[in-house]
Amino acid sequence: MAWTMTASDTKNTTKGYMTLGGTDVGAELNLPLTLCTTVGGTYGTIAEYQTALAGSAGYGTVSTFNIPLFVKQTLLASDGAGTYSITLTYVVTPGT
Repeated sequence: MAWTMTASDTKNTTKGYMTLGGTDVGAELNLPLTLCTTVGGTYGTIAEYQTALAGSAGYGTVSTFNIPLFVKQTLLASDGAGTYSITLTYVVTPGT
């Protein structure tokens, strides 16, 4: 059974950024969240993570698939105090 999977941040104006309350309304951190699929690998945007994930062994061909996710958030002195969050949504689409 073939399948595809997408990882996305469903916010509109602050896509890729951790925000206060995790919504478009909350203030965002100055730098976007970066993601990676391997320990010691190169961190990148959500789109770059999706591309790397699609290149993982077993992607799209096996019925059980581990989703590797390593996250890095760089903070700046100008970032405001608060509880910031982001929700990544994974959607799997069956193939033919």
